Amino acid sequence: MIAAYDAPFPSAESKAGAAQFPLLVPMSEDDPMAAQQHEVADALGRWEKPALVAFSDTDPVFPYPKGGDRFVGLIPTVSDQVKIEGAAHFLQEDRGAQIAGEILRFLDSA
Repeated sequence: MIAAYDAPFPSAESKAGAAQFPLLVPMSEDDPMAAQQHEVADALGRWEKPALVAFSDTDPVFPYPKGGDRFVGLIPTVSDQVKIEGAAHFLQEDRGAQIAGEILRFLDSA
């Protein structure tokens, strides 16, 4: 699976942009990226299509249930969230088959 992530980035230099992603997460209200995060939250608040929110019970970035609850509260078309047990932040890596099943179930019910 790691090879799939590495495929479009053949060198360390080509991975420099992706390595900056964590630095874009605002840690306080006065962080330069906080305004963009508020814009994203506003856009999610206007979302009109069905949405599935899935989080892991052991995600170190968005701890469950608080992390998922924030997104559920932002997106008006989400009625609940799916808890994926035993995965970390990247659900598709740790519980790929399970998250695929949840997505298929969601699509069948939409």
